[in-house]
Amino acid sequence: VDPLALLTLEDINAWESKHGPIPKRACLAMNSGWAKHVNTPKFKSLNDKGEHRQPAFHIDAIEFIKKERDVVSIAVDTFSFDNLHSPESDVHYAWLGDERWGIENVNNLDDVPAVGATVVVVSPESAPQAAASTTTRATTAVRAIDPSNMRAGLLPLHSGSCADSRANLRSRKCCGKQH
Repeated sequence: VDPLALLTLEDINAWESKHGPIPKRACLAMNSGWAKHVNTPKFKSLNDKGEHRQPAFHIDAIEFIKKERDVVSIAVDTFSFDNLHSPESDVHYAWLGDERWGIENVNNLDDVPAVGATVVVVSPESAPQAAASTTTRATTAVRAIDPSNMRAGLLPLHSGSCADSRANLRSRKCCGKQH
């Protein structure tokens, strides 16, 4: 897997030509295959400057699924929606700043059908450090577009978006860390 691969509008068009249009209020998940590196040094995939490299969404694909498909959630099997092609975290700010939500570090995407799975996201009442792992385990029913071989998955959702996303955007916080 190319650590700087991007899920592009062309990938989405190819997926839709096989499976039909992305349904409204879906969760679009990217299955880059990166989850297989979770317990290895490659998961962080640092370059010689210490910068993280992992597959991510292209901003044009994000704008398309927001405006043309009304997708409400994105998910990735990596630790970020952005990579070095987007040093200003364009996808984070465009997506989360529009009262949509996303899930990072999703595992087991290979075990989920291309269409029709259900996403369940839970957040623990305490222990903030446990939130990411709880969310990841709760969303194993996800399959996604893989930019290298066009596997994809869409999950119709009936939930709202993160109410705090605009506040996080204004304070330059997202993903639980200061940018």
